[in-house]
Amino acid sequence: MLMIVVYSFFWILYFQNFGSVLWYLRDFIDPAPANRLFAAAGLPFRFDAEFVTVINAGTIILLQVFVSRIVKDWQPVRTMIAASPSARSASCAWRSLGTWGSSSSVSRSSRSAR
Repeated sequence: MLMIVVYSFFWILYFQNFGSVLWYLRDFIDPAPANRLFAAAGLPFRFDAEFVTVINAGTIILLQVFVSRIVKDWQPVRTMIAASPSARSASCAWRSLGTWGSSSSVSRSSRSAR
């Protein structure tokens, strides 16, 4: 029964990272500041919500060795249970930081959708 709960948390986090986060970025976050930053640096790059998927996957790959060394002596089920709440809270913090100070872009996008 415990493994079903652990797997459920995994799939919730998976769909949140690779589904709802992209919808949230597309609907509520204005990419113009990031695009201006890239243009100022002379990079011909335009930020799109789908790049978050690549960034998430790259971060997972790069941190896998580091995190694995830290938790190599821990019991697997306890490690997964301990990681689920911290990952969910980090995701909520990311979302709250993403909306902080962007109320004008939210109201613009909601007006343009009508």
